[in-house]
Amino acid sequence: DNAAVSGADVATRLQWLSSMSEFLELWTSAALSSYDSSSTRGYLQSNGQGNTPSSQLVQAVNSGGILHFIGSYIKDLDGFAGGNATAALLRERFAKIDETIKREFF
Repeated sequence: DNAAVSGADVATRLQWLSSMSEFLELWTSAALSSYDSSSTRGYLQSNGQGNTPSSQLVQAVNSGGILHFIGSYIKDLDGFAGGNATAALLRERFAKIDETIKREFF
Protein backbone atom coordinates (compact mmCIF):
# COMPACT_ATOMS: atom_id res chain seq x y z
CA ASP A 1 0.00 0.00 0.00
CA ASN A 2 1.57 3.25 -1.13
CA ALA A 3 -0.17 5.24 1.60
CA ALA A 4 2.17 3.71 4.17
CA VAL A 5 5.34 4.43 2.19
CA SER A 6 7.48 7.38 3.25
CA GLY A 7 7.92 10.39 0.99
CA ALA A 8 11.48 9.44 0.09
CA ASP A 9 10.41 5.92 -0.84
CA VAL A 10 7.59 7.29 -2.99
CA ALA A 11 10.01 9.63 -4.77
CA THR A 12 12.44 6.76 -5.38
CA ARG A 13 9.67 4.52 -6.70
CA LEU A 14 8.36 7.25 -8.99
CA GLN A 15 11.87 7.91 -10.31
CA TRP A 16 12.31 4.18 -11.02
CA LEU A 17 8.95 4.04 -12.80
CA SER A 18 9.87 7.14 -14.79
CA SER A 19 13.11 5.49 -15.92
CA MET A 20 11.25 2.31 -16.83
CA SER A 21 8.66 4.23 -18.86
CA GLU A 22 11.43 6.07 -20.70
CA PHE A 23 13.17 2.79 -21.51
CA LEU A 24 9.92 1.22 -22.76
CA GLU A 25 9.13 4.28 -24.88
CA LEU A 26 12.58 4.14 -26.48
CA TRP A 27 12.33 0.38 -27.08
CA THR A 28 8.84 0.67 -28.57
CA SER A 29 9.93 3.54 -30.80
CA ALA A 30 12.98 1.60 -32.02
CA ALA A 31 10.82 -1.47 -32.58
CA LEU A 32 8.31 0.52 -34.63
CA SER A 33 11.07 1.98 -36.80
CA SER A 34 12.37 -1.51 -37.62
CA TYR A 35 8.90 -2.99 -38.11
CA ASP A 36 7.23 -1.47 -41.12
CA SER A 37 5.52 -4.14 -43.20
CA SER A 38 2.62 -6.49 -42.57
CA SER A 39 4.60 -9.41 -43.99
CA THR A 40 7.34 -8.76 -41.43
CA ARG A 41 4.67 -8.47 -38.75
CA GLY A 42 3.17 -11.86 -39.55
CA TYR A 43 6.59 -13.48 -39.60
CA LEU A 44 7.58 -11.93 -36.28
CA GLN A 45 4.31 -12.86 -34.59
CA SER A 46 4.72 -16.49 -35.54
CA ASN A 47 8.49 -16.70 -35.24
CA GLY A 48 9.74 -13.91 -32.94
CA GLN A 49 13.34 -14.69 -33.85
CA GLY A 50 16.14 -12.19 -34.20
CA ASN A 51 17.99 -9.39 -32.51
CA THR A 52 16.17 -6.35 -33.85
CA PRO A 53 14.23 -4.22 -31.37
CA SER A 54 10.97 -5.33 -33.00
CA SER A 55 11.76 -9.05 -32.81
CA GLN A 56 12.86 -8.69 -29.19
CA LEU A 57 9.66 -6.81 -28.34
CA VAL A 58 7.57 -9.48 -30.07
CA GLN A 59 9.38 -12.12 -28.01
CA ALA A 60 8.56 -10.16 -24.84
CA VAL A 61 4.91 -9.88 -25.90
CA ASN A 62 4.67 -13.57 -26.85
CA SER A 63 6.08 -14.60 -23.47
CA GLY A 64 3.34 -12.59 -21.76
CA GLY A 65 5.85 -10.82 -19.57
CA ILE A 66 5.99 -7.30 -20.97
CA LEU A 67 2.27 -6.61 -20.91
CA HIS A 68 1.99 -8.12 -17.43
CA PHE A 69 4.73 -5.83 -16.12
CA ILE A 70 3.22 -2.75 -17.76
CA GLY A 71 -0.14 -3.63 -16.21
CA SER A 72 1.45 -3.98 -12.79
CA TYR A 73 3.17 -0.59 -13.17
CA ILE A 74 -0.17 1.00 -14.06
CA LYS A 75 -1.82 -0.67 -11.07
CA ASP A 76 1.03 0.50 -8.82
CA LEU A 77 0.59 4.06 -10.05
CA ASP A 78 -3.18 3.83 -9.49
CA GLY A 79 -2.37 3.16 -5.84
CA PHE A 80 -0.76 6.53 -5.24
CA ALA A 81 -3.27 8.51 -3.21
CA GLY A 82 -3.67 12.26 -3.06
CA GLY A 83 -3.68 13.03 -6.75
CA ASN A 84 0.07 12.78 -7.24
CA ALA A 85 0.66 14.61 -10.55
CA THR A 86 3.84 12.69 -11.35
CA ALA A 87 2.09 9.37 -10.80
CA ALA A 88 -0.78 10.49 -13.04
CA LEU A 89 1.60 11.46 -15.86
CA LEU A 90 3.52 8.21 -15.54
CA ARG A 91 0.30 6.23 -15.59
CA GLU A 92 -0.66 7.98 -18.82
CA ARG A 93 2.76 7.17 -20.34
CA PHE A 94 2.49 3.49 -19.44
CA ALA A 95 -1.08 3.33 -20.76
CA LYS A 96 0.09 4.78 -24.09
CA ILE A 97 2.97 2.28 -24.28
CA ASP A 98 0.57 -0.57 -23.48
CA GLU A 99 -1.86 0.61 -26.17
CA THR A 100 0.91 0.94 -28.79
CA ILE A 101 2.31 -2.51 -28.07
CA LYS A 102 -1.13 -4.11 -28.20
CA ARG A 103 -2.03 -2.30 -31.43
CA GLU A 104 1.25 -2.91 -33.27
CA PHE A 105 2.77 -6.08 -31.83
CA PHE A 106 -0.01 -8.22 -30.36
